Amino acid sequence: MPIRLDGQYVGELHVSADTDPVLLARALRQLAVPPEWAQLGAKLGALGPHRLSIAARAATAAAGSRGVTAEEEEHITHWFGGIVDDALRRGGLPAAAAIWAVLAGDSHVDPVNVRAARCPAVAEVPAPPRGFAFEPAETGGPGEATLDPDEVTAFLAKLRAAAPRYVHTAIACASDDDLHDLRELTVADERALEEFRPWGVDLADAPATEALEDARSMLTYRQLSSAEACSGFADWAQGFAGMVTEHALPPVVRIGAIAWLARVALRAEDEVLRIAAPPAGDAASNDARPACKAARSDDRAPRGCSLVRHGITLEAAGWHLVEVRPSGTDELALWRVTVERYDQAMAMSLRDAADPDAAIEELIRYAQVDAS
Repeated sequence: MPIRLDGQYVGELHVSADTDPVLLARALRQLAVPPEWAQLGAKLGALGPHRLSIAARAATAAAGSRGVTAEEEEHITHWFGGIVDDALRRGGLPAAAAIWAVLAGDSHVDPVNVRAARCPAVAEVPAPPRGFAFEPAETGGPGEATLDPDEVTAFLAKLRAAAPRYVHTAIACASDDDLHDLRELTVADERALEEFRPWGVDLADAPATEALEDARSMLTYRQLSSAEACSGFADWAQGFAGMVTEHALPPVVRIGAIAWLARVALRAEDEVLRIAAPPAGDAASNDARPACKAARSDDRAPRGCSLVRHGITLEAAGWHLVEVRPSGTDELALWRVTVERYDQAMAMSLRDAADPDAAIEELIRYAQVDAS
């Protein structure tokens, strides 16, 4: 059996006929290790056994799922993908930017003091499009920015593809309590999700400021006994450690907060579709999260699917859906529909429409003419 490293032939593996198949399989798996792992192992080995021990501990934490099966992990990933789709459909680009801030904020400091997202998939997602603001300037006014439709579409698509993979990062470092909360989140209703709203979860048992104040009052004495110095020193260290705990959002809390945003804060009746289609050829993404997925199995589902189709068609023309809502309180149930070009240079509305789908289709025709 020939052996090749980095494409170069280095020799052959000779196996006797009576070799235990289990041992042979283990040997083949070791030979099949990606070259990146071999290079990393050689580099860490040269730095000494302690560095190898640190790397092994980190790898063990990443591989340990504490009893979560691959099927259950995929189920949670699929659920979170639906949560993100709901948020983007209801909140559009502002919701996408907010979710990006939550996921990318789960970061660590690298050797050059640049904070990079801890999840590799999230780290590949670019920042929100240039010129985006949660409260944009008035049309034609000072400070108005023009958004690049291609940049918006790419940002939405990459966020949708990466956000579900954040679940793998969350599970890899989750405690037993975290996993319990994560399982509960997948079946939580709106009332239960209220617990995960911002400032809804207590992250520390006691305020860190108490330990810091004790340390400050102790360590500012002119003359300290040995016991007082040690006590104040310990309070100083514990106080700053408590500050980290008090203000750092665990991955499961971030996932719960996004679920609250999608299902509670952003109302279904205020649907605003600014969502990109799944990346072409991404079979796994298409199978796991169909573009025409409804957040609920009630009578709004068919209209939700039609909104998705209309939104994708508008995206292709450089427009997006801004508003679909009843135009009044009359019993005739008339609708107001508004679409806007991504550069915010033009907007079109139809008021008092009896059928919102027909109104959107008419505005799509105008948008396609504008794009041609």
